[in-house]
Amino acid sequence: MYDQHEHSACACGCCEMEAKSVREKREYTKKQEKISWQTYLPLAFAAICLGILFIPGLPVAANYAITIAAVLAAGGESMLGALRALAKGKLSEGLLMLVAAIACVALREWREGAAIAIFFAVGEAFEGFAQQRSRKSISALASIRPETAAVRNADGTITETPVENVPVGTILVLRPFERVPLDGVIENGKTTMETAALTGEAIPREVGDGEEVLSGFLNGNAAVTIRTTKTAPNSAAQRMLQLVEDASRSKGESERFLQRFARYYLPIAMLIGALVAIVPSLITGDWRLWITRGLLVLVSSCPCAIVLSVPLSFFSAIGGAAKRNVLVKGSHAVELLCRAEIAVFDKTGTITTGDFSVKKLLPSGGFSEADLLQYASAAELHSDHPLARAIAQHGVAQLDKSAVSGSQEYPGGGTSAVFQSKRILCGSARFLREQGIDVTPNPTAQVYVAADGIFVGAIALESELHPDAAKTIESMRRAGFRRFVMLTGDMREPALQVAKQCGIGEVYAQLLPEEKSEHVKRLKADGTVVYVGDGINDAPALAMADIGAAMGFGAQSANEAADIVLVERSIAPLQAAHTLFCKAMRIVRFNVGFAVLAKIAVIVVGFFTAQPPIWMAVFADVGVMVLTVLNASRLLAKKG
Repeated sequence: MYDQHEHSACACGCCEMEAKSVREKREYTKKQEKISWQTYLPLAFAAICLGILFIPGLPVAANYAITIAAVLAAGGESMLGALRALAKGKLSEGLLMLVAAIACVALREWREGAAIAIFFAVGEAFEGFAQQRSRKSISALASIRPETAAVRNADGTITETPVENVPVGTILVLRPFERVPLDGVIENGKTTMETAALTGEAIPREVGDGEEVLSGFLNGNAAVTIRTTKTAPNSAAQRMLQLVEDASRSKGESERFLQRFARYYLPIAMLIGALVAIVPSLITGDWRLWITRGLLVLVSSCPCAIVLSVPLSFFSAIGGAAKRNVLVKGSHAVELLCRAEIAVFDKTGTITTGDFSVKKLLPSGGFSEADLLQYASAAELHSDHPLARAIAQHGVAQLDKSAVSGSQEYPGGGTSAVFQSKRILCGSARFLREQGIDVTPNPTAQVYVAADGIFVGAIALESELHPDAAKTIESMRRAGFRRFVMLTGDMREPALQVAKQCGIGEVYAQLLPEEKSEHVKRLKADGTVVYVGDGINDAPALAMADIGAAMGFGAQSANEAADIVLVERSIAPLQAAHTLFCKAMRIVRFNVGFAVLAKIAVIVVGFFTAQPPIWMAVFADVGVMVLTVLNASRLLAKKG
């Protein structure tokens, strides 16, 4: 029932190492951006050499020298890498280029030899450009994370300090229109914060003393002081960036298959090319023709288009999702979300806004409404759960806080506290019954209260439906989701009302975290399940689902258990991600089919041509690779 936030500092030094890693990554990225243009100079030189080779009447020695210069300039680095890999017993695409270039020089196909190296380099450049676009869409998020913080020292002076060096509990001064550098709570002051960078909410939020603010929030026109509760590596902005940076390390089924495919495909392709070049030549004696055809098979069958474009499609999908406020932990999530047929939602904070208000006080046993509210506010005073906050805020004005002690939380159940020498229990009806209290149930109430073992009454609360919840669920239904389920710890009647409003057909209410997980496990037998939730109680279900989607930066355990994080406090980005990922999978299938058909067509034409042109093989390799890479890059297009 209750979200728990960890505010402890790291004493083992791992945070310092993580901070160093953050700095090194940032410096390395900046260095890459500065030197990237230099990689095009050798390619430009090779292109000039290719132009010179078109001059008629050049001596043979000049052709040799110019062709070799072009090959080394354009493909020297790739060929050296291929030779190093070969020394370790591994084959790479660069080795195919090296063999093809040597064969072209031996056959005195000067222009073709230079063209193979140049177009191979052009293909790598296109791949690098596409990856850079994807990285930029992700690294653009880094602008929400300030690099320094204004630390207030014990003597009152202010020092600009790198965020990596600021420990938990430090007092920061946040000036007007600055971004919050680290997660924390307002120590002193009142202001408005624009939270769009992390939550997607465009309307500024008012915050004051004791309220939590996250790194990346933009301050309004009032200065405030903040006490930090997280170090830099654990703050919201850095966690958001880290989720996306780690995504490319987790591979989906398609990428893992391609790795295995390339491992066996390359040696087979080289063996077939060699057999085509040698065996018929020994029989017919026409070495030039069959070596050319062997080259055609060798170069055409290079799997660059598939091996590069498929991972790039997933990488681009992850980058495109980041633009849509969806953070993806790995390419496996792209495939699974596209296949998902069953959508399962938590209610509070997922389908509803999570902001509750007290609707009705239902006292019992001679207690008054004032007694009920006072006891409940005392028990819920120190809880972070949305229901608890709503009750505490409703009754805090009439509450003597100094009379509250011994506050305790029971995740999935409720809270307890000592107030006016009485032990107060507050939580679900099931929680109170487990404590031996005779509870009178009410179908509209979510929270029940007892004092010294005597039932005091119940409280009904209400939360607004997310404005886009019904529309998003209808869009998901049209997109192919065939089953919608709500799993909630709330009472059945309020849950049914919310489900009816947004078009969810199945409702399971009054569930504990482990019961949510069991329901998800059963649903998985009927199809691929995506579960959406935001609280610590949702973590088991998020981990159990085929694909878990955590709402915003709520409970850290929920974010860790999920496969994707919806930065906005809305389920709308889930539908946007589903549409994008299905488009990514269509592009993957098209690219693979197009590449295979193009290669087969070129090889067939080459075998039925008296003098097969090698440029056809270059197109089947590099040309197809460029086209598939460009096709994959469409996933980075901005949302409309």
